[in-house]
Amino acid sequence: MRYASAGMITLLATGGPYLMADLYTLTLQSGTIYRWCDGDAAVTYNANTYSSVIDQGGLPVIERGGIRQARGLEVSTMDLTLYTEDTAQILGINAARAAHNGALDSAYVRVERAFMPTWGNTTNGTIILFEGSVASVDIGSTRICLHVKSALEKLSVQMPRNLFTPACMNCFGDASCGISLASLTLAGTVTAGATSTVIGGATSKATNYYQNGVCTFTSGACTGASCAIAASTGGTLTLVTPLPATPSTGDTFTAYPGCARTVAACTAYSNSARFRGFPYVPPPETSL
Repeated sequence: MRYASAGMITLLATGGPYLMADLYTLTLQSGTIYRWCDGDAAVTYNANTYSSVIDQGGLPVIERGGIRQARGLEVSTMDLTLYTEDTAQILGINAARAAHNGALDSAYVRVERAFMPTWGNTTNGTIILFEGSVASVDIGSTRICLHVKSALEKLSVQMPRNLFTPACMNCFGDASCGISLASLTLAGTVTAGATSTVIGGATSKATNYYQNGVCTFTSGACTGASCAIAASTGGTLTLVTPLPATPSTGDTFTAYPGCARTVAACTAYSNSARFRGFPYVPPPETSL
């Protein structure tokens, strides 16, 4: 069942005339929000402007597939295809490259339809057609296909979530952990001689201070790409996996340390009261 305002019900009941536009809200994991519409001109709704992908350059052309819905607890799905040109950008870089860097992974998608007596008149509100998160991304030479699943997908999480393990069950920096990653995050600028797996320019710290942490690029060809850090020496970071491109001198990034999820590591962060592991669980080889 979908909600519609009294004004929209009246407009639809009278048979029109009216104009339609689909409004797309794309919220990236980084917090960046894009609002697009498939009309010939921009539409303003709830004080937000939905840019037209037809009359404005630099935007991908959107094609929405059918929405598959079923009663009960079956997950609803939708495919959203972004046709990219050389000028289409996400996070300030080529849209396809941004998608390859992981910018669209787990992004939240909201699709609404506006029924307007005249173009731009959204006083009757909208009808929400679909909401969900991007489950996977297929990248082609001229298009990006987002496979979106509804929030019911979260019910597929295996239970129980908490297992008796020697390592801490918290994710470093989450609400249960309590550590503020923002206070540990440091900015850096790539120095000369960088490769896809070794970069210099991080704030100089003790050896392996950044180990098990995450490096995220904020400018350049790798914008939006995040990689785990295998080791660090001074201001040089060695990454676990190669970056999607070799960063250039002057590109900026942020990095924060990780946690070994042991009692010792938790104590080093003065956070042992929140440790949620069971360090004295015997290994399978020694238990009877």
